Amino acid sequence: MGESKKQFEDFRVKGCVCAPFTLLKDDGEINFDGFEAYAKYLVSQKFTYLFVNGTLAEGLSLTLEERKQTAEAWVKVAKGRFGIILHIGTNNYKDSQELARHAEKIGVDAIACFAPSFYKPDSLETLVEYISKVASAAPNTPFFYYCINFFTGVYLNDAKFLELAESKIPNLVGLKHSSRELPNAHRCMMVNPKKFQVMIGSDVQLLTSLSLGIEVPVIASFLGQLFDNMKTAFDKVDMKTASKYQCQAQEINTIRSEFVNGTLEEGLSMTQEERKQTAETWVKVAKGRFGIILHFGTNNYKDFQETLVEYMSKVASAAPNTPFFYYCINFFTGVCPTSLSLGIEVPVIASFMGQLFDNMKTAFDKVDMKTASKYQFQVQELNTIRSDIGAAIPGTGINVAKAIFNIVSGLNAGRVRLPLSNLSQELKEQLKEKLNATGIFK
Repeated sequence: MGESKKQFEDFRVKGCVCAPFTLLKDDGEINFDGFEAYAKYLVSQKFTYLFVNGTLAEGLSLTLEERKQTAEAWVKVAKGRFGIILHIGTNNYKDSQELARHAEKIGVDAIACFAPSFYKPDSLETLVEYISKVASAAPNTPFFYYCINFFTGVYLNDAKFLELAESKIPNLVGLKHSSRELPNAHRCMMVNPKKFQVMIGSDVQLLTSLSLGIEVPVIASFLGQLFDNMKTAFDKVDMKTASKYQCQAQEINTIRSEFVNGTLEEGLSMTQEERKQTAETWVKVAKGRFGIILHFGTNNYKDFQETLVEYMSKVASAAPNTPFFYYCINFFTGVCPTSLSLGIEVPVIASFMGQLFDNMKTAFDKVDMKTASKYQFQVQELNTIRSDIGAAIPGTGINVAKAIFNIVSGLNAGRVRLPLSNLSQELKEQLKEKLNATGIFK
C-alpha cells in the first residue's frame, strides 16, 4: 500500500496534453485507419500526452464498445510517443467502472472522470462518493477529476472536493480544470500541491495559467506548437513574445467559436447595414489568414440593443466632457498577475488590497514572477476566506469585504445597508482569526 501511495504521489503529467478528436468516416463510423497519421501530426505539434475520449473527442456520443476500441487504438499508436489519460465519464457510475477496469487492463497512464450531468450530485459529499466508486474500479491507475461545469451544470467547490476526497480516493492525483473560472483553478492549486496536480483545459487562458504556475494545458490538436512557442518565451521571461502567442490562441478561438454573422455572433440581431459592415471588416482582417463563410439569413430584431445604447447614452451625456466607461461585471473573477501577464495593468480592487497589489506589480515589473505569484496566492487566500465566511450568510460578499476592511485598516466603515445582512459577532471573530493566521497584514 505504501509503495502504491508513493507511486501516486510521484505521478506528474509533463509537457502539453492534446485532446484529440475522434476520427469519423462519412457514415459516422470510427476511422481507425487514420489514427497513425494523426499521431504523427500530434508529434509534430510537440504533444507529450493525449486526453482520449473527452469533450472534443465526442466521448459521450460513442457507445461503451466504441470508447474501448478507441482507447485501445490510441494506446497502440501512442507507444513511445505519448502518455494516455483516458476519460471514462458517463451518466452512471457502473458504466464508468466498466471503462475504468478496461483502462487499467490495457495500461493507460491515467484516467479521468467528470460528474454525471443528468441526475446531478447535490452536494460535495455525494460527488466524492460517486467519484470514489468510479476511481476504485482502477485502483492502480492515477485518477483525475475532470471539472467542466459549463457542460455538466455541476457547480460545486472543486478545491473542497479535493480536500474531502483526499482521504477517500487513494489514486486521486489532481484535476483537469476546464471550467471558465480561473480563480477556482488557482484555489485548487493550494490544496496539497505536493500530491495534487492541476491541468488547465482552456485554449484562451494559457499564459494566465502559466503565470499562476499551472504548466500543463489540455488543448486542441492544432495548438500544440503555439503553446510550445509560448512556454519557451515564458520560460525565458520574454513576456512580449509569450503574449503574442496568447493573442494568436485567442484569435483562433474566436474564429472557432464565432461562425461569422451566424448564431453565436448574433447575426440575426443586426441590421442589414451592420451585417454588411461586419462582413467587410472580417474580409479586410482575414486576408491571407482565413477563408470567410458569410451567413445572410434574416430575422431582424434590435430593440434590446437600442435600449441599452440609448440608456447608456443618456447617462454619459450628463457629463459630456468626462471620459465614460461602460462597467461590465457579469461575473466575478480574479485579477493581478493573470491580468498583468496579458498587459492589463490597472485593477479595480478592494480597499485592503492596494499595498498587496503594489508589491505584486513591483515584482512583476522586475520580472520576479516567483515573488509576484506569492502575492497572487495571498490574494487568493484572502478571497478564499471571504468565500468561506460569506457562505454562512446571504449576500454578495460585500458584507464580508467591508468587515475585512474594518479589521485590517483600523477604521470603521460601519455596517452594510439592507437588504444585505451584517456579519454576526461570532463570524467577525472567525474572520479576524483567519486573517491573523495568514500573516498577510502584519
